[in-house]
Amino acid sequence: MKTGKKMLALLLAVMMAFSLAACGKTNDNPGSTTSSDPAPAASTGGSETTEPTTIYFCNYAVLETAHTDYWNQLIADFEDAHPEYHVEVVSAAYNDVMTYATTRVGGGERIDCMYGEIGWTSVLAANGITSPVGELFDDEFLSQFTPSVLDCFNYEGECYGLPMYTSNMIVYANKNYLEQAGLDYTNPPKTDKELLEWCEALQGITDESGEQVTAFGISMAEKTAPGHFLNSIVAAFGGEIMTTDGKLDLESQSFKEALAFVKECTDKGYSPVNSLPKDFRPGMASGKVAMYVDQTWGFSGVYAVDPNATDYVVSFPLPNMGTNGAGATYLSAHTLTVANNGEKEAAGTAEFIKFILDYEGTWQHSYDTTPAYYDYKGAQDKPISPVLDGAKDSASNLQPQLFLPEQDAFQIAIATLFNSICMGEATEEEAIQKFTSTVTPLLP
Repeated sequence: MKTGKKMLALLLAVMMAFSLAACGKTNDNPGSTTSSDPAPAASTGGSETTEPTTIYFCNYAVLETAHTDYWNQLIADFEDAHPEYHVEVVSAAYNDVMTYATTRVGGGERIDCMYGEIGWTSVLAANGITSPVGELFDDEFLSQFTPSVLDCFNYEGECYGLPMYTSNMIVYANKNYLEQAGLDYTNPPKTDKELLEWCEALQGITDESGEQVTAFGISMAEKTAPGHFLNSIVAAFGGEIMTTDGKLDLESQSFKEALAFVKECTDKGYSPVNSLPKDFRPGMASGKVAMYVDQTWGFSGVYAVDPNATDYVVSFPLPNMGTNGAGATYLSAHTLTVANNGEKEAAGTAEFIKFILDYEGTWQHSYDTTPAYYDYKGAQDKPISPVLDGAKDSASNLQPQLFLPEQDAFQIAIATLFNSICMGEATEEEAIQKFTSTVTPLLP
Protein backbone atom coordinates (compact mmCIF):
# COMPACT_ATOMS: atom_id res chain seq x y z
CA MET A 1 0.00 0.00 0.00
CA LYS A 2 1.01 3.58 -0.53
CA THR A 3 1.27 4.42 3.12
CA GLY A 4 2.93 7.75 2.48
CA LYS A 5 -0.34 9.10 1.08
CA LYS A 6 -2.68 7.98 3.82
CA MET A 7 -2.65 11.18 5.81
CA LEU A 8 -3.94 13.06 2.79
CA ALA A 9 -7.19 11.17 3.11
CA LEU A 10 -9.27 13.47 5.23
CA LEU A 11 -8.65 16.49 3.01
CA LEU A 12 -10.24 14.74 0.05
CA ALA A 13 -12.82 12.76 1.94
CA VAL A 14 -14.55 15.73 3.48
CA MET A 15 -15.36 16.87 -0.05
CA MET A 16 -17.40 13.73 -0.65
CA ALA A 17 -21.06 14.61 -0.14
CA PHE A 18 -22.47 11.49 -1.69
CA SER A 19 -26.11 11.41 -2.85
CA LEU A 20 -28.35 8.42 -2.31
CA ALA A 21 -28.85 8.25 -6.04
CA ALA A 22 -26.43 5.62 -7.10
CA CYS A 23 -27.44 3.03 -4.51
CA GLY A 24 -31.16 2.82 -4.45
CA LYS A 25 -31.29 3.37 -0.72
CA THR A 26 -33.90 2.64 1.88
CA ASN A 27 -33.68 3.78 5.50
CA ASP A 28 -30.37 3.48 7.30
CA ASN A 29 -30.22 1.68 10.59
CA PRO A 30 -28.86 3.75 13.48
CA GLY A 31 -25.27 3.30 14.51
CA SER A 32 -22.00 3.71 12.71
CA THR A 33 -20.33 0.32 12.82
CA THR A 34 -21.22 -3.31 13.06
CA SER A 35 -19.48 -6.66 12.91
CA SER A 36 -20.34 -10.29 12.41
CA ASP A 37 -20.02 -12.74 15.28
CA PRO A 38 -16.47 -14.05 15.68
CA ALA A 39 -15.82 -17.24 13.78
CA PRO A 40 -14.72 -20.31 15.75
CA ALA A 41 -11.05 -21.06 15.87
CA ALA A 42 -9.90 -23.24 13.00
CA SER A 43 -8.58 -26.66 13.93
CA THR A 44 -5.24 -27.79 12.56
CA GLY A 45 -5.45 -31.33 13.94
CA GLY A 46 -5.16 -32.80 17.44
CA SER A 47 -5.59 -30.30 20.21
CA GLU A 48 -3.77 -27.50 18.41
CA THR A 49 -5.87 -24.60 17.17
CA THR A 50 -5.08 -21.36 15.42
CA GLU A 51 -7.00 -18.12 15.50
CA PRO A 52 -8.70 -17.23 12.24
CA THR A 53 -7.25 -14.38 10.20
CA THR A 54 -9.49 -11.33 10.45
CA ILE A 55 -10.57 -9.57 7.25
CA TYR A 56 -11.76 -6.01 7.87
CA PHE A 57 -14.61 -5.26 5.48
CA CYS A 58 -15.83 -1.67 5.05
CA ASN A 59 -19.43 -1.81 3.82
CA TYR A 60 -22.05 0.90 4.44
CA ALA A 61 -24.83 -1.32 3.00
CA VAL A 62 -24.73 -3.66 6.01
CA LEU A 63 -26.32 -0.79 7.94
CA GLU A 64 -29.25 -0.44 5.51
CA THR A 65 -32.44 -2.36 6.13
CA ALA A 66 -32.83 -3.52 2.51
CA HIS A 67 -29.36 -5.07 2.47
CA THR A 68 -28.54 -6.09 6.06
CA ASP A 69 -29.88 -9.65 5.90
CA TYR A 70 -28.16 -10.40 2.60
CA TRP A 71 -24.73 -9.25 3.75
CA ASN A 72 -24.94 -10.86 7.19
CA GLN A 73 -25.95 -14.19 5.64
CA LEU A 74 -23.19 -13.97 3.04
CA ILE A 75 -20.56 -13.32 5.71
CA ALA A 76 -21.85 -16.17 7.88
CA ASP A 77 -21.79 -18.56 4.92
CA PHE A 78 -18.27 -17.49 4.00
CA GLU A 79 -17.01 -18.09 7.53
CA ASP A 80 -18.67 -21.52 7.55
CA ALA A 81 -16.94 -22.39 4.28
CA HIS A 82 -13.64 -20.84 5.36
CA PRO A 83 -13.20 -21.19 9.15
CA GLU A 84 -9.62 -20.00 8.77
CA TYR A 85 -11.00 -16.49 8.20
CA HIS A 86 -13.21 -14.12 10.20
CA VAL A 87 -14.88 -11.14 8.52
CA GLU A 88 -15.38 -8.07 10.67
CA VAL A 89 -17.50 -5.28 9.23
CA VAL A 90 -16.19 -1.81 10.02
CA SER A 91 -18.21 0.97 8.51
CA ALA A 92 -20.47 3.98 8.71
CA ALA A 93 -23.60 5.14 6.95
CA TYR A 94 -23.38 5.94 3.24
CA ASN A 95 -22.88 9.68 3.54
CA ASP A 96 -20.14 9.22 6.15
CA VAL A 97 -18.35 6.09 5.01
CA MET A 98 -15.57 7.73 2.98
CA THR A 99 -14.64 9.99 5.87
CA TYR A 100 -14.73 6.98 8.17
CA ALA A 101 -12.53 4.88 5.87
CA THR A 102 -9.92 7.54 5.31
CA THR A 103 -9.78 8.41 9.01
CA ARG A 104 -9.46 4.75 10.00
CA VAL A 105 -6.63 3.98 7.58
CA GLY A 106 -4.97 7.32 8.18
CA GLY A 107 -4.91 6.41 11.89
CA GLY A 108 -3.07 3.16 11.19
CA GLU A 109 -5.98 0.69 11.29
CA ARG A 110 -6.66 -1.76 8.48
CA ILE A 111 -9.33 -2.02 5.86
CA ASP A 112 -8.77 -5.11 3.73
CA CYS A 113 -11.65 -4.68 1.31
CA MET A 114 -14.43 -2.21 0.70
CA TYR A 115 -17.82 -2.18 -0.99
CA GLY A 116 -18.74 1.15 -2.57
CA GLU A 117 -19.23 3.29 -5.66
CA ILE A 118 -17.09 3.28 -8.79
CA GLY A 119 -16.55 7.01 -8.36
CA TRP A 120 -14.77 6.41 -5.07
CA THR A 121 -12.08 4.30 -6.71
CA SER A 122 -9.68 7.11 -7.55
CA VAL A 123 -10.05 8.73 -4.11
CA LEU A 124 -9.28 5.47 -2.34
CA ALA A 125 -6.32 4.76 -4.62
CA ALA A 126 -4.91 8.29 -4.40
CA ASN A 127 -4.87 8.05 -0.63
CA GLY A 128 -3.22 4.64 -0.41
CA ILE A 129 -6.30 2.98 1.08
CA THR A 130 -6.53 0.40 -1.71
CA SER A 131 -4.10 -1.56 -3.85
CA PRO A 132 -4.12 -2.55 -7.54
CA VAL A 133 -6.24 -5.67 -7.94
CA GLY A 134 -3.35 -7.36 -9.75
CA GLU A 135 -1.55 -7.61 -6.38
CA LEU A 136 -4.23 -10.02 -5.10
CA PHE A 137 -5.61 -11.71 -8.22
CA ASP A 138 -3.92 -13.48 -11.14
CA ASP A 139 -4.58 -12.80 -14.81
CA GLU A 140 -6.75 -15.90 -15.20
CA PHE A 141 -9.22 -14.61 -12.62
CA LEU A 142 -9.18 -11.05 -13.95
CA SER A 143 -9.86 -12.34 -17.47
CA GLN A 144 -13.39 -13.15 -16.29
CA PHE A 145 -14.22 -9.45 -16.53
CA THR A 146 -14.61 -7.40 -19.70
CA PRO A 147 -11.37 -5.45 -20.28
CA SER A 148 -13.24 -2.25 -21.19
CA VAL A 149 -15.15 -2.48 -17.90
CA LEU A 150 -11.97 -2.97 -15.88
CA ASP A 151 -10.56 0.06 -17.68
CA CYS A 152 -13.22 2.12 -15.90
CA PHE A 153 -11.45 1.38 -12.60
CA ASN A 154 -8.12 2.71 -13.85
CA TYR A 155 -6.05 5.05 -11.73
CA GLU A 156 -2.59 6.09 -12.89
CA GLY A 157 -2.39 3.14 -15.26
CA GLU A 158 -3.54 0.35 -12.91
CA CYS A 159 -6.89 -1.24 -12.11
CA TYR A 160 -8.06 -0.57 -8.56
CA GLY A 161 -11.53 -2.13 -8.45
CA LEU A 162 -13.79 -4.99 -9.55
CA PRO A 163 -17.46 -4.66 -10.48
CA MET A 164 -19.89 -6.59 -8.30
CA TYR A 165 -22.82 -5.27 -10.33
CA THR A 166 -22.80 -2.78 -13.17
CA SER A 167 -25.36 -0.15 -14.07
CA ASN A 168 -25.91 2.52 -16.67
CA MET A 169 -28.43 5.29 -17.28
CA ILE A 170 -31.76 4.16 -18.69
CA VAL A 171 -35.32 5.46 -18.86
CA TYR A 172 -37.95 4.05 -16.52
CA ALA A 173 -41.57 4.61 -17.55
CA ASN A 174 -45.11 3.94 -16.38
CA LYS A 175 -46.53 1.76 -19.14
CA ASN A 176 -50.11 2.61 -18.17
CA TYR A 177 -49.46 6.30 -18.82
CA LEU A 178 -47.69 5.47 -22.07
CA GLU A 179 -50.67 3.46 -23.26
CA GLN A 180 -53.02 6.26 -22.18
CA ALA A 181 -50.99 8.68 -24.34
CA GLY A 182 -51.05 6.27 -27.30
CA LEU A 183 -47.34 5.37 -26.98
CA ASP A 184 -45.94 1.87 -27.56
CA TYR A 185 -43.37 1.00 -24.89
CA THR A 186 -42.16 -1.95 -27.00
CA ASN A 187 -41.07 0.57 -29.66
CA PRO A 188 -39.36 3.30 -27.59
CA PRO A 189 -37.92 6.56 -28.97
CA LYS A 190 -34.84 6.19 -31.16
CA THR A 191 -33.85 9.88 -31.29
CA ASP A 192 -34.04 12.94 -29.08
CA LYS A 193 -36.76 14.34 -31.38
CA GLU A 194 -38.91 11.24 -30.81
CA LEU A 195 -38.26 11.41 -27.06
CA LEU A 196 -39.45 15.03 -26.99
CA GLU A 197 -42.58 13.96 -28.89
CA TRP A 198 -43.23 11.39 -26.16
CA CYS A 199 -42.76 14.10 -23.53
CA GLU A 200 -45.32 16.30 -25.27
CA ALA A 201 -47.80 13.43 -25.51
CA LEU A 202 -47.43 12.75 -21.77
CA GLN A 203 -47.71 16.42 -20.83
CA GLY A 204 -51.48 16.22 -20.62
CA ILE A 205 -51.65 13.07 -18.48
CA THR A 206 -53.04 13.46 -14.95
CA ASP A 207 -52.94 11.17 -11.95
CA GLU A 208 -55.92 9.90 -9.95
CA SER A 209 -56.18 13.21 -8.09
CA GLY A 210 -56.29 15.18 -11.33
CA GLU A 211 -52.75 16.61 -11.00
CA GLN A 212 -50.47 16.71 -14.02
CA VAL A 213 -47.75 14.06 -13.88
CA THR A 214 -44.06 14.69 -14.58
CA ALA A 215 -43.56 13.80 -18.23
CA PHE A 216 -39.79 13.19 -18.12
CA GLY A 217 -37.81 13.57 -14.93
CA ILE A 218 -34.17 14.65 -15.24
CA SER A 219 -32.31 15.09 -11.94
CA MET A 220 -31.07 18.68 -11.85
CA ALA A 221 -30.28 19.61 -8.23
CA GLU A 222 -26.77 20.84 -7.49
CA LYS A 223 -25.66 17.52 -6.03
CA THR A 224 -23.29 14.72 -7.02
CA ALA A 225 -25.77 12.27 -8.55
CA PRO A 226 -27.54 14.77 -10.86
CA GLY A 227 -24.13 15.77 -12.20
CA HIS A 228 -23.45 12.14 -13.12
CA PHE A 229 -26.88 11.82 -14.72
CA LEU A 230 -26.43 14.99 -16.79
CA ASN A 231 -22.97 13.83 -17.81
CA SER A 232 -24.58 10.66 -19.18
CA ILE A 233 -27.08 12.69 -21.19
CA VAL A 234 -24.14 14.49 -22.81
CA ALA A 235 -22.69 11.04 -23.63
CA ALA A 236 -26.02 10.04 -25.23
CA PHE A 237 -25.54 13.03 -27.56
CA GLY A 238 -22.06 11.76 -28.43
CA GLY A 239 -20.19 14.31 -26.32
CA GLU A 240 -17.84 14.40 -23.33
CA ILE A 241 -17.67 17.14 -20.74
CA MET A 242 -14.21 15.82 -19.84
CA THR A 243 -12.26 13.53 -22.15
CA THR A 244 -10.45 10.44 -20.92
CA ASP A 245 -7.16 12.34 -21.11
CA GLY A 246 -8.47 14.95 -18.66
CA LYS A 247 -9.35 17.79 -21.06
CA LEU A 248 -12.60 19.77 -21.05
CA ASP A 249 -14.64 19.60 -24.24
CA LEU A 250 -17.35 22.25 -23.97
CA GLU A 251 -17.31 23.60 -27.51
CA SER A 252 -18.53 20.47 -29.28
CA GLN A 253 -21.83 20.37 -31.10
CA SER A 254 -22.85 17.38 -28.98
CA PHE A 255 -22.41 19.28 -25.72
CA LYS A 256 -24.36 22.27 -27.05
CA GLU A 257 -27.18 20.00 -28.22
CA ALA A 258 -27.33 18.27 -24.82
CA LEU A 259 -27.63 21.63 -23.07
CA ALA A 260 -30.40 22.68 -25.46
CA PHE A 261 -32.27 19.42 -24.92
CA VAL A 262 -32.25 19.67 -21.13
CA LYS A 263 -33.27 23.33 -21.28
CA GLU A 264 -36.19 22.51 -23.58
CA CYS A 265 -37.34 19.81 -21.14
CA THR A 266 -37.37 22.30 -18.28
CA ASP A 267 -38.71 25.28 -20.27
CA LYS A 268 -41.71 23.24 -21.46
CA GLY A 269 -42.35 21.80 -18.01
CA TYR A 270 -41.55 18.20 -18.91
CA SER A 271 -39.04 18.05 -16.07
CA PRO A 272 -38.85 20.12 -12.87
CA VAL A 273 -35.61 21.90 -12.02
CA ASN A 274 -33.75 21.41 -8.74
CA SER A 275 -34.85 17.77 -8.50
CA LEU A 276 -33.19 14.57 -7.28
CA PRO A 277 -33.53 10.85 -8.09
CA LYS A 278 -35.10 10.37 -4.66
CA ASP A 279 -37.92 12.65 -5.84
CA PHE A 280 -38.67 10.66 -9.00
CA ARG A 281 -38.43 7.15 -7.55
CA PRO A 282 -41.31 7.43 -5.07
CA GLY A 283 -43.06 9.62 -7.65
CA MET A 284 -43.00 6.74 -10.12
CA ALA A 285 -44.38 4.42 -7.43
CA SER A 286 -47.20 6.80 -6.52
CA GLY A 287 -48.23 7.66 -10.07
CA LYS A 288 -46.74 11.17 -10.11
CA VAL A 289 -44.10 10.46 -12.78
CA ALA A 290 -44.58 9.10 -16.31
CA MET A 291 -40.87 8.75 -17.30
CA TYR A 292 -37.56 9.58 -15.69
CA VAL A 293 -33.83 8.93 -16.14
CA ASP A 294 -32.10 6.74 -13.56
CA GLN A 295 -29.42 4.15 -13.01
CA THR A 296 -30.68 0.57 -13.26
CA TRP A 297 -30.61 0.03 -9.50
CA GLY A 298 -32.58 3.18 -8.90
CA PHE A 299 -35.65 0.99 -9.35
CA SER A 300 -35.10 -0.29 -5.81
CA GLY A 301 -36.35 3.11 -4.64
CA VAL A 302 -39.55 2.55 -6.62
CA TYR A 303 -39.93 -1.02 -5.42
CA ALA A 304 -39.44 0.02 -1.78
CA VAL A 305 -42.56 2.19 -2.03
CA ASP A 306 -44.62 -0.22 -4.14
CA PRO A 307 -43.56 -3.89 -4.31
CA ASN A 308 -46.00 -4.30 -7.22
CA ALA A 309 -44.20 -1.70 -9.33
CA THR A 310 -42.90 -4.36 -11.73
CA ASP A 311 -46.50 -4.71 -12.94
CA TYR A 312 -46.48 -1.26 -14.54
CA VAL A 313 -42.85 -0.03 -14.75
CA VAL A 314 -40.90 -0.68 -17.96
CA SER A 315 -37.49 0.45 -19.17
CA PHE A 316 -35.76 1.42 -22.38
CA PRO A 317 -32.34 2.83 -23.34
CA LEU A 318 -31.53 6.49 -23.76
CA PRO A 319 -31.97 7.15 -27.49
CA ASN A 320 -29.25 8.05 -29.98
CA MET A 321 -29.50 11.76 -29.32
CA GLY A 322 -28.47 14.70 -31.47
CA THR A 323 -26.35 14.87 -34.59
CA ASN A 324 -23.58 12.57 -33.36
CA GLY A 325 -25.39 10.64 -30.68
CA ALA A 326 -24.91 6.98 -30.00
CA GLY A 327 -27.12 6.64 -26.92
CA ALA A 328 -24.09 5.82 -24.80
CA THR A 329 -24.01 6.25 -21.02
CA TYR A 330 -21.36 6.14 -18.34
CA LEU A 331 -20.76 3.04 -16.30
CA SER A 332 -21.76 2.88 -12.67
CA ALA A 333 -20.83 -0.07 -10.54
CA HIS A 334 -21.14 -1.37 -7.04
CA THR A 335 -17.46 -1.86 -6.61
CA LEU A 336 -15.19 -4.15 -4.60
CA THR A 337 -11.80 -2.67 -3.77
CA VAL A 338 -8.96 -4.41 -1.95
CA ALA A 339 -5.78 -3.67 -0.03
CA ASN A 340 -2.59 -5.72 0.20
CA ASN A 341 -2.09 -5.76 3.96
CA GLY A 342 0.09 -8.84 4.27
CA GLU A 343 0.28 -12.35 2.84
CA LYS A 344 -2.41 -14.01 5.00
CA GLU A 345 -4.68 -10.98 4.92
CA ALA A 346 -4.40 -10.61 1.15
CA ALA A 347 -5.08 -14.32 0.60
CA GLY A 348 -8.19 -14.13 2.79
CA THR A 349 -9.39 -10.98 1.08
CA ALA A 350 -9.03 -12.59 -2.34
CA GLU A 351 -11.01 -15.63 -1.20
CA PHE A 352 -13.71 -13.40 0.23
CA ILE A 353 -14.07 -11.37 -2.98
CA LYS A 354 -14.31 -14.55 -5.07
CA PHE A 355 -16.94 -15.87 -2.66
CA ILE A 356 -19.04 -12.69 -3.03
CA LEU A 357 -18.95 -12.90 -6.82
CA ASP A 358 -19.85 -16.60 -6.91
CA TYR A 359 -22.42 -16.47 -4.10
CA GLU A 360 -25.90 -17.45 -5.25
CA GLY A 361 -27.47 -14.93 -2.91
CA THR A 362 -25.58 -12.11 -4.65
CA TRP A 363 -27.43 -12.64 -7.89
CA GLN A 364 -30.76 -13.25 -6.19
CA HIS A 365 -30.28 -10.01 -4.26
CA SER A 366 -29.65 -8.17 -7.51
CA TYR A 367 -32.70 -9.74 -9.11
CA ASP A 368 -35.01 -8.88 -6.21
CA THR A 369 -33.64 -5.71 -4.64
CA THR A 370 -30.95 -3.98 -6.67
CA PRO A 371 -31.60 -4.40 -10.43
CA ALA A 372 -28.31 -4.41 -12.27
CA TYR A 373 -26.21 -6.18 -14.88
CA TYR A 374 -23.39 -8.64 -14.31
CA ASP A 375 -19.99 -8.42 -15.93
CA TYR A 376 -18.36 -11.29 -14.02
CA LYS A 377 -18.33 -14.24 -16.42
CA GLY A 378 -19.38 -16.72 -13.76
CA ALA A 379 -22.71 -14.91 -13.47
CA GLN A 380 -23.57 -14.41 -17.12
CA ASP A 381 -26.12 -17.21 -17.01
CA LYS A 382 -27.94 -15.59 -14.09
CA PRO A 383 -31.25 -13.89 -14.88
CA ILE A 384 -31.57 -10.13 -14.66
CA SER A 385 -34.58 -8.43 -13.16
CA PRO A 386 -37.45 -8.39 -15.68
CA VAL A 387 -37.83 -4.63 -15.15
CA LEU A 388 -34.55 -4.25 -17.08
CA ASP A 389 -35.60 -6.32 -20.10
CA GLY A 390 -36.46 -3.30 -22.24
CA ALA A 391 -33.09 -1.63 -21.62
CA LYS A 392 -30.77 -4.64 -21.57
CA ASP A 393 -29.11 -3.77 -24.90
CA SER A 394 -27.89 -0.49 -23.39
CA ALA A 395 -25.57 -2.36 -21.02
CA SER A 396 -23.04 -2.83 -23.80
CA ASN A 397 -23.19 0.78 -24.96
CA LEU A 398 -20.90 2.37 -22.40
CA GLN A 399 -18.75 5.48 -22.61
CA PRO A 400 -15.45 5.25 -20.67
CA GLN A 401 -14.74 8.12 -18.34
CA LEU A 402 -11.90 9.44 -16.24
CA PHE A 403 -12.58 9.53 -12.50
CA LEU A 404 -10.88 12.29 -10.57
CA PRO A 405 -9.94 12.11 -6.88
CA GLU A 406 -12.20 15.18 -6.58
CA GLN A 407 -14.98 13.53 -8.60
CA ASP A 408 -17.72 14.64 -6.23
CA ALA A 409 -16.86 18.31 -6.68
CA PHE A 410 -16.66 17.82 -10.45
CA GLN A 411 -20.15 16.30 -10.66
CA ILE A 412 -21.66 19.03 -8.49
CA ALA A 413 -20.13 21.62 -10.84
CA ILE A 414 -21.80 19.89 -13.82
CA ALA A 415 -25.19 20.05 -12.09
CA THR A 416 -24.63 23.73 -11.25
CA LEU A 417 -23.75 24.45 -14.89
CA PHE A 418 -26.99 22.96 -16.22
CA ASN A 419 -29.17 24.28 -13.40
CA SER A 420 -27.99 27.87 -13.70
CA ILE A 421 -28.75 27.90 -17.45
CA CYS A 422 -32.14 26.18 -17.16
CA MET A 423 -33.26 28.42 -14.29
CA GLY A 424 -32.17 31.55 -16.13
CA GLU A 425 -29.57 32.48 -13.53
CA ALA A 426 -26.78 32.77 -16.12
CA THR A 427 -26.29 32.78 -19.86
CA GLU A 428 -24.72 29.75 -21.45
CA GLU A 429 -21.44 31.63 -21.88
CA GLU A 430 -21.43 32.81 -18.26
CA ALA A 431 -22.26 29.36 -16.90
CA ILE A 432 -19.57 27.65 -18.97
CA GLN A 433 -16.99 30.22 -17.91
CA LYS A 434 -17.84 29.70 -14.23
CA PHE A 435 -17.79 25.91 -14.65
CA THR A 436 -14.40 26.03 -16.34
CA SER A 437 -12.84 28.16 -13.63
CA THR A 438 -14.31 25.88 -10.94
CA VAL A 439 -13.16 22.53 -12.33
CA THR A 440 -9.84 23.42 -13.94
CA PRO A 441 -7.95 23.07 -10.61
CA LEU A 442 -9.48 19.59 -10.26
CA LEU A 443 -8.19 18.28 -13.58
CA PRO A 444 -5.15 15.97 -13.73
